[in-house]
Amino acid sequence: MFLFLLVLVPVAISGLDSQCVEEFHKMLGCVKNRTLFSRIYDLGLDEEWMDRNLAEEIGNAISCSSMPTCLDAEDFYRLLLQEKWTIDFYHSELKSCLGNGTLKEIKRICNSIPRPPSDDLNPCQGIEDPCLSEELVKQKTCTDAHLPDFKVFSFALHTECVSLHVPHLADKWKEYSIDYYRSS
Repeated sequence: MFLFLLVLVPVAISGLDSQCVEEFHKMLGCVKNRTLFSRIYDLGLDEEWMDRNLAEEIGNAISCSSMPTCLDAEDFYRLLLQEKWTIDFYHSELKSCLGNGTLKEIKRICNSIPRPPSDDLNPCQGIEDPCLSEELVKQKTCTDAHLPDFKVFSFALHTECVSLHVPHLADKWKEYSIDYYRSS
């Protein structure tokens, strides 16, 4: 009985839902490389984020559980599914076009174009920049056939970015993650 209370008291004090705690613990319990896995929050339109090892760690977390019933865990699980899909899609459809620094060069070109000042501080704004698509077809390693896949890829990244910037959502996910790491 006393052991049971030791488990419940920290959850009750932290304000975390016990069902969510259990479901996060189940997902995170299969992650082998915590440092690599923590990069799920560093989503970006860059080759470094499109790491197959990160996709593998995400896959480890996904494979350990079915669809969670707690809303916070369910949202996190869906984000993981989408991030894994995006990385896998990049490698299967776009790496031949965007790998080896091509994506970085496209971003450099688009970021060098003068733009009118904006009050929009949206961190996801540049992911679907039309300039990226325009520059993509100008690259030696890319063809017009890559454009539809790039648009799907950009849309998926943008959607994930928006999920990560919903007020308090990513913070809540990190809170559950911290709770798991403290308890393991």
